[in-house]
Amino acid sequence: MIAQSTGRAAGLRHCAGPAGKRQSIFSVVMMKAAVLATSLVMLLGFGNSVAAHDDHHHHEWRRWWGDERKEEFRDGPCEVKIESKRGDYKREVKCKDGIGARWRGEWKEEFRDGRCRVKQEAKRDEFKEEVKCDD
Repeated sequence: MIAQSTGRAAGLRHCAGPAGKRQSIFSVVMMKAAVLATSLVMLLGFGNSVAAHDDHHHHEWRRWWGDERKEEFRDGPCEVKIESKRGDYKREVKCKDGIGARWRGEWKEEFRDGRCRVKQEAKRDEFKEEVKCDD
């Protein structure tokens, strides 16, 4: 873009815009500011989606309840069932046709988490987790 004075207005400059049209520098600066603002809003929105994903993991504390509880609720399109009692925790998530599932693929996994033994099983539309802790 080449800035050039017009002579019509003192100090007002124009630059060549798209297709050779003349635009004031003010409109070019405003357009760049709008693009920058839009990019910033999109970046902040992405950060919020990451924070929302972290919020999903915030519910993991439930498996360490010391008392006996049974709970059923919906998480978006999925049905969640949680059962826990001292030293044991079970969670089952069912998503009709896999819609809304936060896991991908089919797999089984067994591992230790501190003094607890964890079993996880994922299918296209169902996720199961079982935790048994040593007393």
